[in-house]
Amino acid sequence: MITANFKGTQQDLYAICKLAWNSCTQHLADFTAFKTKYDATFVADQLTEVDAAEAMPDSQARYAESEVLRVHLVEMATDATNNWQNLKRYIADAFPEIEQKARLEEAGSNYYLKAGNDSWDNVQGLLTAGKNFITTHDAILQSAGFMPTTFSTKFSDDKTAFNTQHQLFLDSEETAKQETQVKNVANNDIFANLMVMLLDGQEIFKYDEATKAQFIYSDLLSTVSGTSQAGIRGTITDTQN
Repeated sequence: MITANFKGTQQDLYAICKLAWNSCTQHLADFTAFKTKYDATFVADQLTEVDAAEAMPDSQARYAESEVLRVHLVEMATDATNNWQNLKRYIADAFPEIEQKARLEEAGSNYYLKAGNDSWDNVQGLLTAGKNFITTHDAILQSAGFMPTTFSTKFSDDKTAFNTQHQLFLDSEETAKQETQVKNVANNDIFANLMVMLLDGQEIFKYDEATKAQFIYSDLLSTVSGTSQAGIRGTITDTQN
């Protein structure tokens, strides 16, 4: 997993980049004299890359689809566990008490508790075991267990719907992760380019503390994040002192 190389939020990074590259533009002659790569086109290209990185979907946008899919997945998991509870009642009538534990385990009871805690793999295990049990014991479930003839189809359809939704959810999560990686790479790239320019700026203005401060990342971070201390410094005097 590629992580951020910079301090502050993504929005802090974009604001710092714009502020710093604009400062570079204001002192472009000094930068060009130091390194010939610095010209108006070069700075414009850097700002274009910043805009492109910022335009990529943020975390909320990237995971919105998977969040919606998960909401419906939870509903389908509830339907699945409810179906299994119905099956459990049919088993209670269809088989003698001495066989109940073995039959319920055959039908997937060991998956049930975890399936109720949004463990999708266990929901799938529960549905698969339940469907296989119904297929194997359909006749006795209907005759001795009083299971409706439509239940087998409903169980199977709900199983298919859950599996389809689960796959959509997994695909969406994977897509969001990939988009996160792409955005992290873009952010790290613009940060790396920024730091080269800032270090150059610090060298160019090493004897000009006021201008040099415009090219120090920590100072810029304080400015854009609102944590810097602003105000007038000096000595207050009056006619007596």
